[in-house]
Amino acid sequence: MVIDFSRFKRGVRINLMKIADQTSGKGRTGVFLPMTSTLAQKVMQFRVGSKVTDPSAVPAVMRQKPAIPNSEIACQRTFVFDNQNGGWTINGQRFNFTPRFQVKQGTAERWTLVNASRDWEHPIHIHLEEHQLEIRDGATPPDFEQMRKDVTLIRPGDSVTLTMRHRDWVNEYPMHCHNTVHEDHAMMLLWEVVSHDVTCVAQP
Repeated sequence: MVIDFSRFKRGVRINLMKIADQTSGKGRTGVFLPMTSTLAQKVMQFRVGSKVTDPSAVPAVMRQKPAIPNSEIACQRTFVFDNQNGGWTINGQRFNFTPRFQVKQGTAERWTLVNASRDWEHPIHIHLEEHQLEIRDGATPPDFEQMRKDVTLIRPGDSVTLTMRHRDWVNEYPMHCHNTVHEDHAMMLLWEVVSHDVTCVAQP
């Protein structure tokens, strides 16, 4: 990352501030605090020093996103994230220590994540492999989401479809909501990568 501070004098101190106003864990409010608010938080301070040479350059072609063709998709699965009977669930189940499904090593899968919890955002973290968003709410995802990701936000009512390969290691891995209160209260599952053929379970 290169930041241009050339318009500032040496010795100037610049604070990076958190001004997004979020009053609950449900999600963003879209409200931004004034810089002078006592609720605005300092995150980092830059201290401008001497001028330096910047040898960086943006390449003509960035790293290509590896395509996952339909011919590679070995299974399609759906995961519904919800709040049921006072607990946070995935496909109606709370977390336990038994893997809910298996994936064959070396294959690719297409997963659809659905937020049915109505008034909460869920940042979903899928361990082991990065994934690629294909569809968000029936449309092509915005530019900033068209990259390899390991956390995808699903807002109330959202449906997101993604693809991912399972290449390198066999073992058990979690998928969970990154809202701490949710992952601590059972919105998590284990899945397992294995070396043998498996049965595709569409909604584990």
